[in-house]
Amino acid sequence: FYSIEFLATVLVISFLIFFHELGHFLAARSLGVKVEVFSIGFGKSLIEREFKGTNYRLSTLPLGGYVKLKGQDDMRPGFENLDKD
Repeated sequence: FYSIEFLATVLVISFLIFFHELGHFLAARSLGVKVEVFSIGFGKSLIEREFKGTNYRLSTLPLGGYVKLKGQDDMRPGFENLDKD
C-alpha cells in the first residue's frame, strides 16, 4: 500500500518538475538562447536522446531537473555578470 503512495508521489513530483523545467526551456528558446541539455532527474542518465542540438535526458533520481543553457559554464556567480548599462 505504501509503495503505491510513494510511487504516485514520485510521479506527481516528476510531473511538476517537468513542467517547471519546460518553462525554463521555452523561455530560453523564445529569447534565442541555445539549450544544450534538458534533464529530468539527477545522476546517471537512463535515457538520453539528442534532437535539434539539445540533449534530452531522463536520469536515475527523478526528484529534480535542470536546463543547461549555452555559455552557462562561462559565468561566475555574482553580479559581475550583469550589464552595467
